[in-house]
Amino acid sequence: IDFAPLPGGAEALANPDAPAQQETLLKLWQEKSVRLPWPASNAGDIGLALAGALIKQSQPEPIERALRIYSLVEKDDWDPARRNQARTGRLRSLIALGRIDDAITEAQLVARESEDPALLIEAQLVLARADFEKLKRFEQEHPRWELDDEHSTERWQLYHRALDQFLHTPLFHGSSAERAAESLWLAVEVHQFAGETAPALERARDLAELYPNTPEATKAQALLSAAAKP
Repeated sequence: IDFAPLPGGAEALANPDAPAQQETLLKLWQEKSVRLPWPASNAGDIGLALAGALIKQSQPEPIERALRIYSLVEKDDWDPARRNQARTGRLRSLIALGRIDDAITEAQLVARESEDPALLIEAQLVLARADFEKLKRFEQEHPRWELDDEHSTERWQLYHRALDQFLHTPLFHGSSAERAAESLWLAVEVHQFAGETAPALERARDLAELYPNTPEATKAQALLSAAAKP
């Protein structure tokens, strides 16, 4: 079956972050989501575009909606590539919602079962993000961690685990520019969180040089420019 495009569909898919286009995507999704299992249907593309826009918002409600959309695409879409993309989105949604334990469980399952390189990289990144969130939570709960040997040991374990995992992607999967740049920027954030200015700037320089055409490189360059001001 060849499906004719619905009015406004191409424009909405081309610019899903625009609020007006998100309304169009939502209408299209409500109409076409039942066609996810049908070969040649682009319902999954519409769902992924809509969920990708929703997950960027700061409020939990749109992120919860994104999670539901990702879950449905992962379960029912006829295209295996889109199912993998949806699983990636679901992992990111769990992190964005603060459901760290759920995200870790999912990511560990992916790491054990999947053979898709992109999905494995995403699982690694989710596990690193989870450790970073644990580090933030730990320091919030134990602001004087340096004065206690047991707390200090746990804090450094969380710090090194998060940092090592963020550096894993650029070191071993550098050709995946988008994910490598994201991982390097998150390594910068770990250093900043720890008050380590020099290592943060060093990672930022690496990012700006290695992946200059990524959004993270723009942030890295801004950080370097700010640090260079007298």
